[in-house]
Amino acid sequence: MNIAILDSGLFPDRTTMDEAVNYFEPHYNFYRWNLTDPTLTRDDWDQIVDELLSADRAIVI
Repeated sequence: MNIAILDSGLFPDRTTMDEAVNYFEPHYNFYRWNLTDPTLTRDDWDQIVDELLSADRAIVI
């Protein structure tokens, strides 16, 4: 299963979110993007959209 993780910085309990992702990481294919990164380029955003479209699940943390 392909899972897209969009790290938005919305959740203050970052440790719990990371533990949950790390638990499932060996079993699934993850695409993970830090959306708060100011250096994201237009090409990065195109890749994010492509990975979202190919993902079976999308998670915003």
